[in-house]
Order: sequence, then structure tokens, then C-alpha cells
Amino acid sequence: MKLRGWRWTPALLGSATLVMLGFVIGTMIQAGRASTPPPLLLEQSSPSAPLSPSGAAFAAVYENVAPSVVAIQAYTGRQSLSGASGFVLDQKGHIITNNHVVDVSMLQRNVSRSDAGPITYIVEFYNGTLAEAELIGRDVYSDLAVLRVDPRVTELRPVTFADSAALTVGQEVLAIGNPYGNEWTLTTGIISALDRAVPNEMTDFLAGGFIQTDAAINPGNSGGPLLNMNGHVIGVNNSIQLDISETRPQPGAPALANSGVGFAIPSNLVRRVAQELIAFQRVAYSLIGIFYEEDNLARIQQFGLPNSSHGVLVSGTDDGTPAEAAGLQRGDLILAIDGNELRTFSQLLSYLAIQTRPGDEVVLQVRRGDRLLDVSLTLAERQ
Repeated sequence: MKLRGWRWTPALLGSATLVMLGFVIGTMIQAGRASTPPPLLLEQSSPSAPLSPSGAAFAAVYENVAPSVVAIQAYTGRQSLSGASGFVLDQKGHIITNNHVVDVSMLQRNVSRSDAGPITYIVEFYNGTLAEAELIGRDVYSDLAVLRVDPRVTELRPVTFADSAALTVGQEVLAIGNPYGNEWTLTTGIISALDRAVPNEMTDFLAGGFIQTDAAINPGNSGGPLLNMNGHVIGVNNSIQLDISETRPQPGAPALANSGVGFAIPSNLVRRVAQELIAFQRVAYSLIGIFYEEDNLARIQQFGLPNSSHGVLVSGTDDGTPAEAAGLQRGDLILAIDGNELRTFSQLLSYLAIQTRPGDEVVLQVRRGDRLLDVSLTLAERQ
């Protein structure tokens, strides 16, 4: 079954409100003469209130990291197709962003055939410097892409990555990006959940291990960094779960607004993908070849599993895959891979994407009815 996911269509929106303040100043008439009103006394401006400890911490992160964040515009001819975010990876001029920010087929969806043409990517740095970027590589499975600018164009400030495997729910996070074209916007929140599986509309595969956050991310934040309180990148902001409301850009379209449920690609996957895109212009992912289903109570009872069971419930295997060759069966519950406990399918996807390569051998711990089995298999490459 093809799964369709949440996706931003980056857009630049602008608005201006003109507020007119009118003051009516009159005179007082007393005993047949006009008296001048007393002078208007204005309170002296008080000094800015001191920042709270958390506010000071947010400000420090912003000051340190904003110069590493970029705004990205895609053009065909003079027509702007999208506006999004990215950040500096290294001193060689490599820029990380999302694949859907640079993918030609997505960018040209709303472009007439007569206007379609080569895509140009323009990167704007925090100091106002503009530079044209070349596309080095893109990966539909992780929804990541790497651009490159001439490193001589300006002083580059690469980010520092944190270990996304060390994250905890409730941890404070910050996002810097360009929502609706409002450049270098800072928003804050927490990690709401970990190991989320997010549908990807460009493939039949789910993306696993995503970070869920309530930090406000909106169209234009795509490709920007999600940061910890040290200012280190823990993820790349990617998508939001859309809230279908009565306010829509056009009849029948979903509202493109922050719902409080945003998703970021974990930093450990970002580093792996970026390295391979720079080196090989592609990423090779491992494949087991199973179909899975949610392990609800009815399914657990159907296959004679304990009610407390957690893991990845196999609903079938694909023909010619390692799972079929290894003898995995419908109703098998995968409890662990290489000794790493699995509670969700997303955790299995994340482990395969970050920790393995095609050709690696892995060992699955499987519960089949009341038996525990160790199943070894050699991973294939996802096609």
C-alpha cells in the first residue's frame, strides 16, 4: 500500500498592516479666553527588562547559530518557486536542506510548461551575502539534499552535530528558519516524542526514527536545524502534521499552518546521508523485506502472543527478499535486532538506516507463538 505523508509546499507570504493613530489636541475656553493646555508628559523609557535564564540561553544559542543558517530560494528564470531553509555543513561550502526543497518535479508542479526550465538555487547568508548553489545530491528516502556554494563567497560557520540517540522526551529544543519568508526566525519548544515513523509521499517506504516536536515550524522552515540548548543540531526540520481547518489557501486544500506536531530528521541519519551524498551522490539503504501490521490486541491474540508483547509484528514477506530466505512468517514478532530491543517498526527502520549497510549480516530475535528464535539474515539493498 502506498502511503502518502505530510509535506510542506514552501511559500513566501507577505503582509503589511498600516495602523493609523490619531491624536486630537484642543484648547480649553475659560472666562472668554483660551488657555494653553498643560504640556503632555511622556514617561521616560525604562531600561529593557533583564532576560530570564531560559531567555538568555535562547538568545545565546540564536547568536551563535543564526550565522550558520541560510535561506534558500529556487527559481526557474525569474519565477520564484519556493523559499526554505538550510544550514552550513562544512568549510567546503556544503549546505544541508530537504529534498523536497530542491526536487525539480515537486518545484515545477505549479509551473506552466512554457515557464518550465532549469532550476537555479540561490542561498542567502545571515550577513546578507547571496550565492548561487549547485545541487550535489539528494535522497528521497530521508528527504535530505546537499547543495554547495563557492566557499570563498563569505565566511562559513559550520554547525556542530549532537548525538540524536541520546535525546529524551521533554528536552528543550529550538528551531531557526524562514517560515513564510520571515528570515532567521527563532521558535522554541520541547521534544514531544521520539522514534516516529513518518510517511513519505515520494516513496512507498516509511521514514523511521523521526523526532516529534511542538516547536513552531511552518512552511519555509523546511531544511532548517532543530537544536538542543547547546546550539548543536539534533535534527533537520522536515514536516508538520496538517490541521485541516476552515481556513485554506484554496478550496479543498489543507491549511498549511503549524499544528504543534512537527517532525525532524534525526541528526545521526543526517550525518550518514550527507557523507554519502557528497561522496557518491546516492545513499544505499538496507532491506529486510517484511510487511508489518500494528500489534493491537486482536492481532496479538490471533497469533497466540502475550498481551504484553511489543515489537514488530510481521504480516508477510516480499518475494525474493532476505526475510523470505530466512523463513520469517506471518505472525512472527521481531523483538530485537543485533541485541537492540525493538518496541516499534520505526525503531527497526531507524536502526537499518543508520547502523547498517546492504550486505551486512544481522540477527533478529523473534517470538513465534511461545518460542524464541534467533534468525540470521544478510541484508539486501532497497530499490
